[in-house]
Amino acid sequence: MESWVKLSIWIGIFGFFKEFRPEDPYIIQYLTGPKMNFTDEQVNQIIFPVSTYTSMIELVFVFLITDWLRYKPVVVVCALSGVIVQIMLIWCRGVTAMQVMEVFYGTMSSTEVAYYTYIYAKVDPQYFQQVTSYMRASVLTGRFLSSVVSQIFLFWKIMTIDELNDLTLVGMICAFFWALGLPSVPRSLYFHREVLPAPNNGSIGVPSESTSNGVHRNGAIPSTTPKTEPPSRSCCSSSSYVLGFLWDDFKFAFTNMYVIKWSVWVAVGTCGYTQFMGYIILFSVPIESPPPIQPRNSH
Repeated sequence: MESWVKLSIWIGIFGFFKEFRPEDPYIIQYLTGPKMNFTDEQVNQIIFPVSTYTSMIELVFVFLITDWLRYKPVVVVCALSGVIVQIMLIWCRGVTAMQVMEVFYGTMSSTEVAYYTYIYAKVDPQYFQQVTSYMRASVLTGRFLSSVVSQIFLFWKIMTIDELNDLTLVGMICAFFWALGLPSVPRSLYFHREVLPAPNNGSIGVPSESTSNGVHRNGAIPSTTPKTEPPSRSCCSSSSYVLGFLWDDFKFAFTNMYVIKWSVWVAVGTCGYTQFMGYIILFSVPIESPPPIQPRNSH
């Protein structure tokens, strides 16, 4: 088996465990049930928005921190945040505790970027499309199977909604320990770029083997701006170089119509799923359990 296939399977198993959350479809019933006893207004207006704002704020910094720490530590933080979320859901009470829980949930959501970018630093660019499909498939498989399991367990009364949290905690603990075993990444796209030997013409060196899109087979990405002399490793890691590489990649990506269309569809799919799981279910509970209708005829 080729190394990129093994890595895809390894990180895909983590994605499966991370998304194996049988309690997610019933989180509203759990929070408004007798054990937690929150009102719909508290859940919708005080508790849930915390994770949205946390994720939005953290995501800007997580992208750079992920590259700086070289992916694996952030993947571990993602899994650890999920474990903390489930522990707080099971044993903590009160609005403040649930708001803190939502902070960790937002952290888990924002650090997912490490899961989706880890594999790109480990495999050859020619396999990017294949490994992307594997990672997406593992996430969707985890969500699908967890939803089916929760439905079956509740229908056959194997577990209650409260006990689904315990099953979700088991999945997150498995994801955490699996993340600890992920191979480390020696370099990253921006802060830990591989500096190639410079030729005599003073520009950044170009290796003998490269792909058709200009990405080197050994994982190094050439600079789009020639320099008068080869930069040292410390210079390459400086803030000015990082910002320069970020800006060049941003311009390259968002002048490509294919990338723009892909980004729009991913954003719509991700936001739609988040809105459904976070808010629409809140309105489906009263529809699912309508008040009893009194008969008009007393006979």
